[in-house]
Amino acid sequence: MISARGHRVDYAWWSTHAREGDHCLRGSLRGADVRAAAEAIEGFVRGLEQYPAEVDGVSRMVAVEGGMRTYAVAADSGSGDGLDLYLHSSGEDATDTLCHYSREVAAIVRRAGGDGRLTWTQLPADRPDHLLRF
Repeated sequence: MISARGHRVDYAWWSTHAREGDHCLRGSLRGADVRAAAEAIEGFVRGLEQYPAEVDGVSRMVAVEGGMRTYAVAADSGSGDGLDLYLHSSGEDATDTLCHYSREVAAIVRRAGGDGRLTWTQLPADRPDHLLRF
């Protein structure tokens, strides 16, 4: 069975960022059978408007919808068919935006089924990596 829930709203996390600061929520999908769920997430990302950007100085296409920017990367080696999904937002409603999309992604994962888990991690404001720039 696959387990996936949206990230809870945490306004204290918002207070650690400047209003123009970039919030980043990482969704990690791992498990014995997550291929269908990973493909469903990738399909969701591909279905959004795509723009060229840089993440940690590396060029990549980033999907944009509303106040959210996102991209997915394959899990580190040894993690099977999992992936990491990065949701970015900034401004006063960043927390609400990221939590909204985390719930949407969780629903996509549950519909796809399989055997695994989707977990969410709030990345710190002063993180040295996963820096997205247009």
